Amino acid sequence: NEMLKSMRWWLDSIGIDGFRCDVAMEVPTDFWEWTFDSLRIDYPGLFTLAEAEKPELNQKAFDMYYGWELHHLMNDVAQSKKTVEDLWNYFAKTDTVFPDYAIRMNFTSNHDENSWNGTEFERMGKAAGTMAAFTYIVPGMPLIYTGQEYANNHRLAFFEKDVIERNHTPEFAMYQDLNQVRKDNPVLWSNELGAPMQRLTCDNPDIFACVRTNGDNTVIGIFNFSAQKQSFTLQTEAFEGDYTCICGMPVHLGTADHITLKPWEWLIYHK
Repeated sequence: NEMLKSMRWWLDSIGIDGFRCDVAMEVPTDFWEWTFDSLRIDYPGLFTLAEAEKPELNQKAFDMYYGWELHHLMNDVAQSKKTVEDLWNYFAKTDTVFPDYAIRMNFTSNHDENSWNGTEFERMGKAAGTMAAFTYIVPGMPLIYTGQEYANNHRLAFFEKDVIERNHTPEFAMYQDLNQVRKDNPVLWSNELGAPMQRLTCDNPDIFACVRTNGDNTVIGIFNFSAQKQSFTLQTEAFEGDYTCICGMPVHLGTADHITLKPWEWLIYHK
């Protein structure tokens, strides 16, 4: 009752939008369900994020969860320990584990990862930007952790004040472009607001190619998940049309498009 009273104070007195609940899996699920059911009587738009990846938490209590398994998979792909096929297997599995309204938080770093396991550049090397773009294309909601938009490349002190050097790096421009593309294309919005992800047929196992489409809006993401240049043919005949690249250049995609990507290069096309 005291915890419920405290949470209600933040809503009544401060007007916050929701709660991120630390290590939510270590608290009984029925507590969360009882608490948020009580709060949502007066605050039906309350948003809740569990720092956990436990499906039962998202049945009723939480809107969103930390995508830990996908995060570790991205680290492994960047280190050539896992493959594109492992990623597709993960998406096939998670679609059957979590309710379709549960929002996965996609991230390449966070407070724990940065401080204890290293920055995204330490863990992912030259694939860091590729994985960041990937978090915007696959279903879920992307996270930008403190300093990522400024290419912060040091482990932040966990319990001390630390300083982020703000500068307009290529990463800053990249996140601006990714944010704009996500805002402008409803198919990339989270869960029931967006569109399902489909796999595009490709003759190269190192290429992750997907499409999200709904009516007049289509987004195609193509990622070279390897440290070598890759040439491949992509079957896009079902989605033929004029697109705009994330870089702003127009392009026409048709039948059996032949594409070459540099190591860890990625492309996003939208219309």
